[in-house]
Amino acid sequence: MLLWAKIVFVKRKLLFKFIVTASDRTNLLIKHKFTNLKRQNPKNKK
Repeated sequence: MLLWAKIVFVKRKLLFKFIVTASDRTNLLIKHKFTNLKRQNPKNKK
């Protein structure tokens, strides 16, 4: 029982870590896209 609980805990920890890194990457991509759009906007106005 203890070993099983430990395995589940480790799996959850790894899954959580994976989700966090994935969300961080998507946030960076979204920020990058937004900054690119902001840079392009002044050119379009002129």
